[in-house]
Amino acid sequence: MWAALTGEARERAQRSAERFHLDPVRWFGTPEPTPCLGELADAVWHDRRVRIRHVRAGTVVARTVDPLGLVLAAGDWYLMGLRRSNGSDDAERRTYRVSRIRSVELLDEPAHRPAGFALGAAWAAARRDLERRHDVVEVTVRVDAAALPRLRRSVAVAGQDRVDVTAAGGRVELTVPFEGESWACTVLLGLGAAVEVLAPPGLRARIAGQLHAAAAQYSPAR
Repeated sequence: MWAALTGEARERAQRSAERFHLDPVRWFGTPEPTPCLGELADAVWHDRRVRIRHVRAGTVVARTVDPLGLVLAAGDWYLMGLRRSNGSDDAERRTYRVSRIRSVELLDEPAHRPAGFALGAAWAAARRDLERRHDVVEVTVRVDAAALPRLRRSVAVAGQDRVDVTAAGGRVELTVPFEGESWACTVLLGLGAAVEVLAPPGLRARIAGQLHAAAAQYSPAR
């Protein structure tokens, strides 16, 4: 792409590269291995139908897919495509995590691309659907202001705007949603003494029980 630019366009691209840098990988993380990414990119670029083998719920399954686009989100690659069923014309839009794709076979058939398909809009809709799919539990906590950024990253998307990461001082009391009690328990235990669960009573009792059990394991008397 750089070689194809000339004159003012190249100068503008150089100026942008000197002033803006995009790093999509999460902090303290590494990208997932994506050995099939190149083949998928080729299929997307040339509108070729593919047969993929990917891992789903611990089992390798085969699917025939019309690739629509590749998305890099939070350091991970995803393939959006139309899944074909047994050679029929019926197709369902699906999203596949590229790191879970074992193999890609390019077929001698053109991929069908719906008229007016917009990758950005389709990805945004798929993401909203995924984020709203879980039942949430509302949890009231008293938390150290310094721990608010960690708490915000872990609560359900619909409640992240309730966490003011700029709050200063001692402790803050707020109510936030979690995607299930088990996840809430995992997150809040991970915050240790920086957080106290006030409600619901069942979750408070569950966390207290796990803390007592953990403390017993480290008791000098053992």
